[in-house]
Amino acid sequence: MSGLAPSSGLFVESVRLVLSSHVAEDRLRPQIDVYLGRVEVGIYRVLAALLLLMSLAAMVSAARLLWEAVSHSSIAAPDSASIA
Repeated sequence: MSGLAPSSGLFVESVRLVLSSHVAEDRLRPQIDVYLGRVEVGIYRVLAALLLLMSLAAMVSAARLLWEAVSHSSIAAPDSASIA
C-alpha cells in the first residue's frame, strides 16, 4: 500500500488543481468580459470621434468652397436677354 500513497496523493493534488483552475476561470471570466466590453466601447468611441471630425472637416471644406464661389460671383444668374 505504501506504493499507492504517493501516486494517490499526486492524483488528489492534480484533482484539486483542476478544480481550483475551474473555480479561478469561473471567477475571472466575468471580469474579463467586463474588461473586453470596456475596450470595445472605447474603440467605438474613438471611431465615433474620428467620424465626427471627418464630417466636420467635410462640412467646413464645402462651406469654404461655397463661400469662395459666392464671393467671386462664379455662380452666375442667367440674364434676361438670354432667356428671351
